[in-house]
Amino acid sequence: MENSKNVVMSSKPTGTAKWKIKLHEILRYPMRRTGPAIVASTLLYVAMYNIGVRWWKGENHPINRFMWRIQEQNGNIDPVLLAKKEAVLSYQEDRFYHPRDTVPDLGV
Repeated sequence: MENSKNVVMSSKPTGTAKWKIKLHEILRYPMRRTGPAIVASTLLYVAMYNIGVRWWKGENHPINRFMWRIQEQNGNIDPVLLAKKEAVLSYQEDRFYHPRDTVPDLGV
């Protein structure tokens, strides 16, 4: 150990602010493990879906069933959407409760 050298760590400038490096570390942390990566990806997907639907359909369009029911109770739903709802419900009722096809005779 006679020739051992002391290594002195010095902080050399990297050209990036310290807060940017810290922010990068914080944002990169969830992707280091599987669980946080799945949670972060799910949250990102839900947020991007809601933003996309809001941008595509407009401000007054219900995004999901929860918002649909709230707007339906308040009477804020567009009449066109209510007409579409009635058309879909009548189609489903006609299709499932009043079938036009005859049941095949299987000879039993």
